[in-house]
Amino acid sequence: MKMKKTNVLLVLLLLFVSGSAYADTKFLKCQSKDIKTNEKIEEFNVSLNESTGRITHSFKGNTNKADGFFTANSIKYKYTAMNTAIAKVVYQHEINRNNLKITTEINITSKYTDPKTMKYLGSCSVITPQNRKI
Repeated sequence: MKMKKTNVLLVLLLLFVSGSAYADTKFLKCQSKDIKTNEKIEEFNVSLNESTGRITHSFKGNTNKADGFFTANSIKYKYTAMNTAIAKVVYQHEINRNNLKITTEINITSKYTDPKTMKYLGSCSVITPQNRKI
């Protein structure tokens, strides 16, 4: 009976440890370049929480939250940065989990112009926030 209790406690401990590691938020610092012009856009930050499926994307002082789609090899998310009666701007991102390469597609639709799509390729690095109080 004592051996059974020990095994149950060990399994619960392993589940707790693996579950809390899984729930950690990961922080990335990324940069990318326009595929056509090779022009670098500003760096941006991404925080990923796989257990909640939420992603926060910060770029040029703007912060957008999105639902993430996590697979074994990639993380995908998209958000609408602007949606008015005149124009709509949708960002779609895909991060390769193995090499941290990121692809971004920006789709702009407007009442007054033809749709426009811009594509960017880049890379990310995992960062650890420093000197946080909370």
